[in-house]
Amino acid sequence: MSFLYSKRQFIFLSSVLGLGLILSISGFVVVQSRDGLSAWQPWTLLAGGLLLTGLLLAYIMAALGRTATVERLVGLRTQELSQANQRLVEEVAVRKQIETRLQGSEAGVRAILDATVDGIITMDEEGTIQSFNSAAENLFAYSAVEIIGENVKVLMAEPDKYKGNGHLGQFMGTGDQTATSIDREAEGRRQDGTTFPMDIAVNEVQLADRRLFTGIVRDISERKKLESEIDQYTESLEKAYAELQQLDELKDNFLSSVSHELRTPLTAIKGSAEILLDGEGVNEQIHEEFLTIINSECDRLTRLINDVLDLARMDAGQERWDDGRCFMPDIVATAVSSVQTLAMRKNIGVTVELDPGLPGVWCDKDKIVQVLNNLLSNAIKFTPDGGSVQVSAMEVGPIGDGGPTIEIKVSDNGVGMDPGDLEKIFLKFKQVGDFPPDVHRGTGLGLPICKEIVGHYDGKIWCESEPGKGSVFTFAIPAHQGGAAVESAADVDGFSAARSTRQKTILVVDDEANVRRLLHHELTSHGYLVLEAENGGAAIDLAREHRPDLITMDVLMPVLDGYDAIKLIKGDPATKDIPILILSIVEDQNLGIEFGANQFISKPFTVEEMLESVSRLLSGSAKKVLIADDDEVLAETLRFQLEQRGFSPSVVHNGQDVLDFIEIEPPDLVVLDLKMPEVDGFETLTEMKRKPDTAKIPVIVLSGLEKDGVKVRALSLGAVDFVPKAEGLSRLHEEIESILSN
Repeated sequence: MSFLYSKRQFIFLSSVLGLGLILSISGFVVVQSRDGLSAWQPWTLLAGGLLLTGLLLAYIMAALGRTATVERLVGLRTQELSQANQRLVEEVAVRKQIETRLQGSEAGVRAILDATVDGIITMDEEGTIQSFNSAAENLFAYSAVEIIGENVKVLMAEPDKYKGNGHLGQFMGTGDQTATSIDREAEGRRQDGTTFPMDIAVNEVQLADRRLFTGIVRDISERKKLESEIDQYTESLEKAYAELQQLDELKDNFLSSVSHELRTPLTAIKGSAEILLDGEGVNEQIHEEFLTIINSECDRLTRLINDVLDLARMDAGQERWDDGRCFMPDIVATAVSSVQTLAMRKNIGVTVELDPGLPGVWCDKDKIVQVLNNLLSNAIKFTPDGGSVQVSAMEVGPIGDGGPTIEIKVSDNGVGMDPGDLEKIFLKFKQVGDFPPDVHRGTGLGLPICKEIVGHYDGKIWCESEPGKGSVFTFAIPAHQGGAAVESAADVDGFSAARSTRQKTILVVDDEANVRRLLHHELTSHGYLVLEAENGGAAIDLAREHRPDLITMDVLMPVLDGYDAIKLIKGDPATKDIPILILSIVEDQNLGIEFGANQFISKPFTVEEMLESVSRLLSGSAKKVLIADDDEVLAETLRFQLEQRGFSPSVVHNGQDVLDFIEIEPPDLVVLDLKMPEVDGFETLTEMKRKPDTAKIPVIVLSGLEKDGVKVRALSLGAVDFVPKAEGLSRLHEEIESILSN
């Protein structure tokens, strides 16, 4: 490069110098050749040309020097640029490698983010969404393409709620520099507008020139559901604990009340008995007065024991229900009669208003009498002396989807109650309000038992009251779908009295002399002849000797207990047809019935209850009913219920057994299922009606088959009635009573 520059400089300089010399000499020759010039002028001209040539040469030399310098500098810079370019090429290659690696890393990070179960969202300072992973897409039902660029508030159910309260809005626009992270619950909104609870964790990422925020979102619907269930369970446990505490308190109050209720009448009975036993100064009036006290307090004890036993049986599901067709006038008359003495003591008038033609009810008469008796007793107890109590009954509309109902009201003008206490009075052991000084508190069992009884018949009971103005207790039970009551209470009582005055002999068997004395007095006063035995052995001897028309039998006795005596009496052909009425404190009535007893009454019992059972058992021999059903549980239930109603039932489980049974011992009625093994009900019914000896036996079909034509076919084959099993056994009992009574 330097050699090339030197050669060029030499040629250039030589050319300039030669040109200058030629011009100088030419000028000198031209000038000298002219005439008229001074001698010095050519030489001056030559010298000027040479000088000019020198100056020009010097200038050219300087220019050439600068050019060489520039060329050197350009060369150096070119070399530097070449080196820089080389480095740049190498750096670009490195950057491409880094970029390739970054792209692979970004794809990996993206894959990781898309694989997470939590939604991950990045946002800028204004809340504009920058990225949206797959979990967030699934969570909010937005695609990343749809949502990126939108404000994060579109994902919030209540976006305005989060402004300035330290939540997302504090990051998205408020410029809060103190908050660096958020982790709390909020409500998210999907694209379709539905909302869900979510947990949000927001963290700040500080870049060189801006801030970004990463939000991690999780759907906590299941957690909230579990928390709600836990809260509900905790609440139920707390409620149960509170109820247990309340029950514990009620138990203590109950025990205290029962103790008082037991001790008070026992004290009165013992004191009255001691006065009578002493005999000193006791005239006829005093004698009657203290006997009345003893009788009244015994009734009070009996009611207490009955209430406790009734409640225990109801809680255990073992209460006995002797259902049958009853008439409300009879029930009201019985209940009013039982409280007349109590009303007379307080000079309280009890009036009765019954709508004429009330329909009957299908119920256990004693249970409904118990309800009415309890309401009347309470009304009299809380009514001041000289007040009034009214009983009314009317037919009203249905309860729910049922048929007509009978509504019975017991009204008084007594102390009344606070309306806020009206629901509490039907709770067990619960007593409310202030009791008058002359009224004992009782046990708080009467009204809960009334509610249980009424509820058993799908009825309802309630109270309306106002302090100082009295109370109205009302209960409603379904009416029986039959004719109106045509017999008045007086008619029924008169019929019972006439029926019971026949000269029938009754053997009373009990090891307690006082019980035998009571039964002897009541039975003889109703016209019966009475024999007595103090144990089972003596009962067997008297039964064989006198052949009584009926036997009342205790169970727990010395020498020979009642169960063994019943087995021996029923096993003797001479005494097997004598009806037996068990009167005992033993609760297992099934055992006595299985041994052959006709009916069971628990002690303590009312005289009316005992006399009614005696009258029913003496009215004639038990009608024989054959039950044919392959459902053993249903057949056994029906057998037991019919025995309780004074019938003599037998059970078979297929049609062939029915045909065999009626050939040997024709029953008074057959209850026949249709779907049975071997020979079904249709074939059995056809065969029965084909034979003259069995054709007249009435048959009631009790079947679960309810298809069209089944009933028509059964009736066309000779059945007197068709009762679907779905209707229960109440209607069946009614039909059996109706057919066999005619």
